[in-house]
Amino acid sequence: LNAMYNTVSALTYASQLPQSIKRSILVLSQLGEELPDSYSESDTKLYIEQTQAMLKGFTTDQELIEYRRMVDPKKIMAMKFYARLEISFLLTKVEAQPIVTMKIVQLSITRGMNPVSPLGFTYFGMLLARLGDILEGCRYV
Repeated sequence: LNAMYNTVSALTYASQLPQSIKRSILVLSQLGEELPDSYSESDTKLYIEQTQAMLKGFTTDQELIEYRRMVDPKKIMAMKFYARLEISFLLTKVEAQPIVTMKIVQLSITRGMNPVSPLGFTYFGMLLARLGDILEGCRYV
Protein backbone atom coordinates (compact mmCIF):
# COMPACT_ATOMS: atom_id res chain seq x y z
CA LEU A 1 0.00 0.00 0.00
CA ASN A 2 2.84 2.39 0.73
CA ALA A 3 4.26 1.78 -2.74
CA MET A 4 0.89 2.49 -4.32
CA TYR A 5 0.54 5.65 -2.23
CA ASN A 6 3.97 6.80 -3.39
CA THR A 7 2.96 6.08 -7.00
CA VAL A 8 -0.25 8.06 -6.61
CA SER A 9 1.66 10.93 -5.02
CA ALA A 10 4.22 10.92 -7.83
CA LEU A 11 1.43 11.00 -10.42
CA THR A 12 -0.15 13.93 -8.62
CA TYR A 13 3.11 15.88 -8.46
CA ALA A 14 3.68 15.13 -12.16
CA SER A 15 0.28 16.68 -12.96
CA GLN A 16 -1.10 13.29 -13.98
CA LEU A 17 -4.23 13.88 -11.92
CA PRO A 18 -6.66 11.63 -13.84
CA GLN A 19 -4.35 8.63 -13.36
CA SER A 20 -3.74 9.55 -9.73
CA ILE A 21 -7.48 9.80 -9.09
CA LYS A 22 -8.23 6.52 -10.84
CA ARG A 23 -5.60 4.62 -8.84
CA SER A 24 -6.66 6.23 -5.56
CA ILE A 25 -10.29 5.24 -6.09
CA LEU A 26 -9.22 1.69 -6.96
CA VAL A 27 -7.11 1.36 -3.80
CA LEU A 28 -9.87 2.86 -1.66
CA SER A 29 -12.32 0.31 -3.00
CA GLN A 30 -9.86 -2.47 -2.15
CA LEU A 31 -9.72 -1.02 1.38
CA GLY A 32 -13.51 -1.20 1.67
CA GLU A 33 -14.09 2.50 1.03
CA GLU A 34 -16.44 3.47 -1.77
CA LEU A 35 -17.10 6.79 -3.45
CA PRO A 36 -20.35 7.43 -5.30
CA ASP A 37 -20.38 7.38 -9.09
CA SER A 38 -22.24 10.68 -9.30
CA TYR A 39 -21.74 13.89 -7.37
CA SER A 40 -25.01 15.76 -7.52
CA GLU A 41 -25.96 18.67 -5.32
CA SER A 42 -28.54 16.47 -3.57
CA ASP A 43 -25.85 13.84 -2.87
CA THR A 44 -23.66 16.51 -1.33
CA LYS A 45 -26.50 17.82 0.83
CA LEU A 46 -27.24 14.28 2.03
CA TYR A 47 -23.58 13.72 2.97
CA ILE A 48 -23.53 17.06 4.82
CA GLU A 49 -26.66 16.12 6.77
CA GLN A 50 -25.24 12.69 7.63
CA THR A 51 -21.97 14.22 8.76
CA GLN A 52 -23.68 16.87 10.87
CA ALA A 53 -25.85 14.19 12.50
CA MET A 54 -22.73 12.20 13.37
CA LEU A 55 -21.11 15.30 14.87
CA LYS A 56 -24.13 16.08 17.09
CA GLY A 57 -22.74 13.61 19.62
CA PHE A 58 -19.83 15.95 20.27
CA THR A 59 -21.11 18.77 22.45
CA THR A 60 -17.75 20.47 22.97
CA ASP A 61 -14.71 21.12 20.84
CA GLN A 62 -12.60 19.46 23.53
CA GLU A 63 -14.44 16.18 22.95
CA LEU A 64 -13.35 16.25 19.32
CA ILE A 65 -9.78 17.20 20.22
CA GLU A 66 -9.50 14.38 22.74
CA TYR A 67 -11.34 11.79 20.64
CA ARG A 68 -9.78 8.36 20.30
CA ARG A 69 -7.03 7.69 17.80
CA MET A 70 -7.48 5.61 14.68
CA VAL A 71 -5.63 2.30 15.03
CA ASP A 72 -6.75 0.23 12.02
CA PRO A 73 -3.82 0.32 9.55
CA LYS A 74 -6.12 -0.11 6.53
CA LYS A 75 -8.29 2.84 7.56
CA ILE A 76 -5.20 4.94 8.28
CA MET A 77 -4.02 4.22 4.74
CA ALA A 78 -7.49 4.96 3.36
CA MET A 79 -7.32 8.37 5.02
CA LYS A 80 -4.03 9.08 3.24
CA PHE A 81 -5.62 8.24 -0.11
CA TYR A 82 -8.65 10.39 0.71
CA ALA A 83 -6.31 13.28 1.51
CA ARG A 84 -4.61 12.83 -1.85
CA LEU A 85 -8.03 12.79 -3.56
CA GLU A 86 -9.09 15.92 -1.65
CA ILE A 87 -6.41 17.94 -3.38
CA SER A 88 -6.78 16.26 -6.78
CA PHE A 89 -10.56 16.71 -6.83
CA LEU A 90 -10.20 20.33 -5.76
CA LEU A 91 -8.27 20.87 -8.99
CA THR A 92 -10.21 18.61 -11.38
CA LYS A 93 -13.62 17.51 -10.01
CA VAL A 94 -14.80 20.33 -7.78
CA GLU A 95 -18.25 18.75 -7.42
CA ALA A 96 -16.70 15.59 -5.95
CA GLN A 97 -14.37 17.26 -3.45
CA PRO A 98 -17.03 17.83 -0.75
CA ILE A 99 -17.89 14.12 -0.76
CA VAL A 100 -14.25 13.26 -0.08
CA THR A 101 -14.25 15.84 2.71
CA MET A 102 -17.25 14.19 4.35
CA LYS A 103 -15.69 10.73 3.94
CA ILE A 104 -12.64 11.92 5.88
CA VAL A 105 -14.75 13.44 8.65
CA GLN A 106 -17.11 10.44 8.86
CA LEU A 107 -14.21 7.98 8.97
CA SER A 108 -12.60 10.08 11.70
CA ILE A 109 -15.80 9.93 13.73
CA THR A 110 -16.41 6.21 13.26
CA ARG A 111 -12.81 4.94 13.44
CA GLY A 112 -10.91 7.64 15.31
CA MET A 113 -8.73 10.62 14.55
CA ASN A 114 -5.44 10.50 12.70
CA PRO A 115 -3.10 13.08 11.15
CA VAL A 116 -5.39 13.48 8.11
CA SER A 117 -8.48 14.28 10.22
CA PRO A 118 -7.71 18.01 10.62
CA LEU A 119 -7.58 18.37 6.84
CA GLY A 120 -11.08 16.93 6.52
CA PHE A 121 -12.47 19.04 9.36
CA THR A 122 -10.95 22.20 7.90
CA TYR A 123 -12.46 21.59 4.48
CA PHE A 124 -15.76 20.66 6.15
CA GLY A 125 -15.78 23.94 8.07
CA MET A 126 -15.02 25.88 4.90
CA LEU A 127 -17.85 24.07 3.13
CA LEU A 128 -20.35 24.90 5.89
CA ALA A 129 -19.26 28.55 5.87
CA ARG A 130 -19.53 28.70 2.08
CA LEU A 131 -23.09 27.35 2.36
CA GLY A 132 -23.97 30.14 4.81
CA ASP A 133 -23.46 28.52 8.21
CA ILE A 134 -20.42 30.62 9.11
CA LEU A 135 -20.62 30.11 12.87
CA GLU A 136 -20.76 26.30 12.60
CA GLY A 137 -18.11 26.35 9.87
CA CYS A 138 -15.72 28.28 12.11
CA ARG A 139 -16.01 25.55 14.72
CA TYR A 140 -14.14 23.12 12.50
CA VAL A 141 -11.61 25.42 10.82
